[in-house]
Amino acid sequence: MPVLDCTVSTCHYNVDERCSLGKIQVEGKNADTADETACGSFKARKDNRCMNVTGMPDAQCSVNCAAEHCKYNENHKCQAGNIGIKGSDACECHDTACGTFTCGC
Repeated sequence: MPVLDCTVSTCHYNVDERCSLGKIQVEGKNADTADETACGSFKARKDNRCMNVTGMPDAQCSVNCAAEHCKYNENHKCQAGNIGIKGSDACECHDTACGTFTCGC
């Protein structure tokens, strides 16, 4: 599993740039650039003062990937050693992106 660094501070699951969800879904089936991808698991944080997360964050995270053109995608699983999810001011999942996406086209 990749080591996940998530800078989406507005996500409900983000705890110290780690994902407390334990697994994420990267969207962007026909993406050719990172900006055409998104974290489909993003959930907007309703209140920055009080977080109610579902699990404890771990450095490693299972990443299901729909980005068929990414060179790290093998059978819809991310095989990168490290993955970065970006979108620090995201309000919706399309405001996020997989910063590790590399087109293998």
